[in-house]
Amino acid sequence: MYKVIDKYNKIFKSNEFQKDKYKFYIVFKILTDKNPIIYSNEEDYFLIRSDNNHPIWIWTKNNIDKSYINAGYIKDGILIKFSCSKEMMKKCQN
Repeated sequence: MYKVIDKYNKIFKSNEFQKDKYKFYIVFKILTDKNPIIYSNEEDYFLIRSDNNHPIWIWTKNNIDKSYINAGYIKDGILIKFSCSKEMMKKCQN
């Protein structure tokens, strides 16, 4: 189950995320925004975006570099773009 979290959440201090911090440098930039929008289960993944003009970033514990998907859809006239692992995409579709 996911919920809205803030930029001070423990997931950003996890060993797994810290190992990926250079690959996800843009996430650290988004975390400096005044009101980033972040959803997470606080252990395995998070979704983050700064505003409607930027892609949604998805981080997962299971090494996103192995296999990822760039996808997008339109909601309320706004193009929503994101990148995630194929495993995460399958979970979202179920």
